[in-house]
Amino acid sequence: MSRLPTDVEPHPSPARPSRAWRRRSVVAACVVGTVGALASAPTASAAPLPSECVQPIGSNLVTCAFDTAGEHELTLPDGITSITVTAVGGSGGDADAYNQLTGETFHSDGGVGAVVTSSIAVTEPTVYAFVGGDGSQSNIVLERSPGGFNGGGQGGWFHSDVSGFDGTGSGGGASDVRTAGRDLQSRRVIAAGGGGAGGAVPAPGGDAGSAGPNLRNLTGGQAGTATSGGAGGDDGAAGALGQGGASYNLGFGGGGGLYGGGGSGYVGGGGGSSLDPDGPGPTLAARGTAPSVTITFTSTAPPTPPCSGSVCLTPGMFGSS
Repeated sequence: MSRLPTDVEPHPSPARPSRAWRRRSVVAACVVGTVGALASAPTASAAPLPSECVQPIGSNLVTCAFDTAGEHELTLPDGITSITVTAVGGSGGDADAYNQLTGETFHSDGGVGAVVTSSIAVTEPTVYAFVGGDGSQSNIVLERSPGGFNGGGQGGWFHSDVSGFDGTGSGGGASDVRTAGRDLQSRRVIAAGGGGAGGAVPAPGGDAGSAGPNLRNLTGGQAGTATSGGAGGDDGAAGALGQGGASYNLGFGGGGGLYGGGGSGYVGGGGGSSLDPDGPGPTLAARGTAPSVTITFTSTAPPTPPCSGSVCLTPGMFGSS
């Protein structure tokens, strides 16, 4: 029997990888596989929101803002039982006048609209946001000034041999949220509009909820209340449900609201009344604030996860937040 030489070594076996290296390989493979699955798998998402609505990434709060005068329809997602509304009513139109005898000119501001914030329960799938319009000022060709959208009282015109042309303001429209389209009885939250300014004498319009001033033995339009329209001032019509009072031949319109303010023929129209079922009560908008309606609610659908291209990571995955 022959023997192998003692100086000949058997062929060495290949080195085996360490356990630590093997663990890292498995983790890397899992990560690649998971990301690949995320990139290729379809992702579930809630129905797209209207263009006026935004929902921040990772949040269930949805905010829908409407700032164009007119009617806006909002279909709520399934499961929404309450919404919070912030509404801003329209301002009354301003007035400018010129006295031909004295050369005096003066300017009067229209009344400002109300701001109302209130949370309400909803059972209907659709709500309607009505954004009021600001009042306007009559022009030099003696056209009556139209009231702001959603109940602003129409303004008149005024001209005399003494004072020349006097611009008159119409009433601002209310902003509200309702559940049945144009049905005034379905209004749930209302921010009233301000009254138009007077031009026969320097006379501001009444703010939402306030009467137009009485000046020089002339009576301004009264404010709307929770149960009735404001009385008309001298040569002005009373307000009514959802409608500010108009002036007659000359004069200044009342603001829209739950009940509109009264118009006046010579000095300012009254502001409308507001409806705030759950909040602290109406406040007044800063002068120059545009009418609007903002609706917020908490979505029942999961918030949209952050995405990069086709890969979406849920909070906490791979250290994301």
